[in-house]
Amino acid sequence: MYQLTDKKKINATILLFALTYMVSYMTRTNFGAIISEIAESTGFANSLLAMSLTGSFITYGVGQLFSGVLGDKVSPKKMVSIGLAVTVVINLLVPLCPNPWWMLGAWSMNGFAQAMMWPPIVRIITTAFSGDACKKTMTTVSSGGYVGTIFIYLLAPLVILFSGWKGVFIGSAIMGAVMLIVWQFAAKN
Repeated sequence: MYQLTDKKKINATILLFALTYMVSYMTRTNFGAIISEIAESTGFANSLLAMSLTGSFITYGVGQLFSGVLGDKVSPKKMVSIGLAVTVVINLLVPLCPNPWWMLGAWSMNGFAQAMMWPPIVRIITTAFSGDACKKTMTTVSSGGYVGTIFIYLLAPLVILFSGWKGVFIGSAIMGAVMLIVWQFAAKN
């Protein structure tokens, strides 16, 4: 990897990473944002559905360790691509899950897939930027996560109104797929 010096490339890279991180948060926090709607619609107990959030949290933590080690051997672009692709598939599968146990399995896999995005992005940032530029970039990119969380909590009620809770997962999957395409074309090796 190389240090970025061109201002346009720097800004484009920061924007790409922030958008990627924003979408990753939208495809990760959506379940928690609509858990009560899922419970009301399906009749599944909130406590059983909440296990999916716990499973995702655990696999995300384990996945961070795994991704950190794997990141030294696999290209960061590939890792983020795989993480995005898997989270898109999982977001499409959750509405098809017949019970909370299947949701637990699916959302736990989503947690692991989500963990494949942040470590590679950090690796690229720390390689491509130095000093204050690295700190500012990390702050800006991590802010994408906050924006993604806010968006999903603002958009979810509207999506539920028009297409039910399953629409939130489908919409998130579409956002993830669009981001995957953008990532594939915009991210440099």
